Amino acid sequence: MRSPSSVVLIVLVLAWACAAHAEPPERPWTIAASAGVSVFLNSQSKVPSQLMKPTVRLGATIVASPGLRLGLELVAVPVVLDAYRLIGAYAVVEASLYDGSVYHLRAVAGAGVGTWPKILSQDLLTGAAATLWAQLGLRMDWRLHPLISLGLDLLSEHLSVVTLNGRLAFHF
Repeated sequence: MRSPSSVVLIVLVLAWACAAHAEPPERPWTIAASAGVSVFLNSQSKVPSQLMKPTVRLGATIVASPGLRLGLELVAVPVVLDAYRLIGAYAVVEASLYDGSVYHLRAVAGAGVGTWPKILSQDLLTGAAATLWAQLGLRMDWRLHPLISLGLDLLSEHLSVVTLNGRLAFHF
């Protein structure tokens, strides 16, 4: 099994390779909000209502080079129970896999810091206020207007949480 840092490095190399093949966008800044569901794959509880929790994200990216975006993303699984709560931030890289006039597909990789909920620990008692995070995934966007797009994110985080989000983005 590869470590999260080696997976992020592989994605960064792929992002750099893809960047040379894309056209620069007309609007370099993107601000996005998304909401969806996170599934705790390594949860010690197997009850469906405890495996799946709501998730929200707020992010901003800027074009670094054609086909390559860099940014920051805030993430939260805002639940009442401390045992399930995730709060953190990522530095993200998005590499264009396909850029059409309406549809865009990007590979996403990120590294950051956040909490580690107790439900992911073997003993259900050990959590962490701060631990390193890594994410890999795909981001699909459909441009509705030059300033607005809707999309879907499918992300794997910490190799133990899978997230599916709906996304609303504004381009400046």
